[in-house]
Amino acid sequence: MPAGLKVRVSGGTAPFTWLADGVPVVVALEAREAMLALPGAGFVTLSVIDAEGRSDRVEVRLR
Repeated sequence: MPAGLKVRVSGGTAPFTWLADGVPVVVALEAREAMLALPGAGFVTLSVIDAEGRSDRVEVRLR
């Protein structure tokens, strides 16, 4: 069953692109918050890239 995860970015310059395990899930988002549809339980690496090419990532566990 797909899971939804609310994410928020601080800093950076919009628009933002969100990736889950390297696959884009939200592209060119102007808002700092997003609801990501993810495949379900397990570990996933979330990355965000801003308009200037800066990025960050984190690994999270979904239950």
